[in-house]
Amino acid sequence: MSKARTPFNWLTLGLLVAAGFLLLWSSRQAPQHQSEAHADQSLAERADTPLNEDKPFAAAHVIMQLNDPEPAHHTAALSIANNLIKHYGGSDQVDVEIISFGGGVSLLFAEQNGNRARIQSLMQNGIRFYICGNTLDTIAHKTGQRPQALPGVVEVPTGVASLVEEMARGYKPVHP
Repeated sequence: MSKARTPFNWLTLGLLVAAGFLLLWSSRQAPQHQSEAHADQSLAERADTPLNEDKPFAAAHVIMQLNDPEPAHHTAALSIANNLIKHYGGSDQVDVEIISFGGGVSLLFAEQNGNRARIQSLMQNGIRFYICGNTLDTIAHKTGQRPQALPGVVEVPTGVASLVEEMARGYKPVHP
């Protein structure tokens, strides 16, 4: 009785060899940027310190991403922030940041803002609001006028980068 031979598959062999080389190459690579190694060190050093020293007892650290111009999403973000304060038993027990970029920046404009009182109330309860400087610059370039943010809103150079950095620090992302 003769044994049936399986045809040799060159494609499978090639993929296996390529994967092996890739694994070997990546294991020998140093961090591409010194800042990557430095960032890991900084995160390790901060492991024993609270993410927000103003809220050392916070049970949760949340960053909400707002990049949609829809008023319903703006309302949802503000409602979620308020609900988190209620759920955790007060503003000292939860740390919430709202970062707006792209279409979401309109929530934080100083002019004609129907949410002004609600945002100011949330700020008084420790919710922090950030607005993307890149988006504001883009609006200024297109319209000739740079929108002003509400008082207390902090401008960051790049909204998405700030979101990524806060997530790396341990903040949990929410996208209403």
